[in-house]
Amino acid sequence: MHLSLNQLSKSYGGTTLAVRGVDLQVQSGEFVSLLGPSGCGKTTILRMIAGFEKPTSGTILLNGQDITRIPANRRDMGMVFQSYSLFPHMTAAQNVAFGLGLRKMNRGEQQRRVEEMLELVGLGSMGDRFPHQLSGGQQQRVALARALAISPQVLLLDEPLSALDAKVRVQLRNEIRRIQQQLGITTLFVTHDQEEALCVSDRVVVMSQGKIEQLGTPEEIYLTPSTAFTASFIGAMNQIPGFWVDGKVRIDTHPNTSLPDEFLQTQPTNLPDGSRVVVLVRPESIAAQPPEQTAPPNTNLLSGLITGRTFLGSAVRLSVLVGEFYLNVDVPTGQAEAFAAGQLVQLSFPPDQCRVLTIEEAPKPIQRSAILNVEDPVRD
Repeated sequence: MHLSLNQLSKSYGGTTLAVRGVDLQVQSGEFVSLLGPSGCGKTTILRMIAGFEKPTSGTILLNGQDITRIPANRRDMGMVFQSYSLFPHMTAAQNVAFGLGLRKMNRGEQQRRVEEMLELVGLGSMGDRFPHQLSGGQQQRVALARALAISPQVLLLDEPLSALDAKVRVQLRNEIRRIQQQLGITTLFVTHDQEEALCVSDRVVVMSQGKIEQLGTPEEIYLTPSTAFTASFIGAMNQIPGFWVDGKVRIDTHPNTSLPDEFLQTQPTNLPDGSRVVVLVRPESIAAQPPEQTAPPNTNLLSGLITGRTFLGSAVRLSVLVGEFYLNVDVPTGQAEAFAAGQLVQLSFPPDQCRVLTIEEAPKPIQRSAILNVEDPVRD
């Protein structure tokens, strides 16, 4: 089922604008995540789609039909909430059957459908248990089975995993994706967890302050962030301030010294000289080596002082002071013994791993600088 949001807005009290003119097309069978920090408007959008909130302006279309003013109970949508929302006096099977009873389905068909849904979510033998006899993950599986039992056109998931332990979250998110693909149901998934959104989605909608910051595949969102917010919110990202000069980025790595400038070639761009920019590079894209070691050819080179180490499991994150700013650098755990706090280190990273965002602020003069190779910039 194709879902279309057109200039959807929601304000409270006439002053607080929670959602600001959102346009979104969700294709039939697609899994789309609404990702952002608390208060960004993602749950409000889901509640408007479900019919629990009325938009201040804009329209919601389902397969071309305007459902903006249709009551929630006539929208044919299934919803799973963060808090499970199971009836405590009903068994798992009775909870799953609840919506079917409201639709006047006969008892035999209800029983068949309930058994089918409980099997689908891996609880085929637990239909007679009450919610208090189930773990948090099992309760959320019951809630998912209940939402799917009515064969909705759209499945809406509002932070369904946030109350669960980390290991259970991973297991259940994989189950949700498997079930969604098996049924081919159009799904919207609200989360503040970047890893969840990147792992399960066909596309991710990054939201901030009631509007869409970026929309794309998980790969596009992670590898080519188009705004400073997306870059900082999705994963770890180094942000290096500088100025665009003759097709290069000039950064101040040697303050209060007379060291000469370094000039590295870069691809041509139409940015005016003097534009203030930020270079974005992921910690895992930067290689660390001793200062005396020869760096790979055609890479950007910076030198700095290791000020700290953080163990991440498969990697160790180095904090490196370069001039007056810090860079995070991820080194594979097996190679990390060569790097200790207090050591000088050489950093290298290829131009194609850099992104450049412009900043609309007056440039400040920089006396001593280094030049970074970068790809063509995108405007913030």
